Amino acid sequence: MAKIKSCPFCGKRPLLKSDNRYPPPECERITAYEVVCQNIDCIIYYADNVYYTTPDEAIEAWNRRANNDYINKGHRHAPRY
Repeated sequence: MAKIKSCPFCGKRPLLKSDNRYPPPECERITAYEVVCQNIDCIIYYADNVYYTTPDEAIEAWNRRANNDYINKGHRHAPRY
């Protein structure tokens, strides 16, 4: 399992949490995973609208940043617009 990056908005340590969800149309129970910010003062504190079926998928989504592609191409910093 990958290491979870800090919150991109406040820099605090996030939490990987699991929950039971009942997605349509079958409405059968699945275990869902998501990474959320625990900082009550953060703009995305416990934002709860996207979930994943594995912990690794949830961590990968959380760790994705808007400038990942740019940095992965060998650039050290994101472009300034």
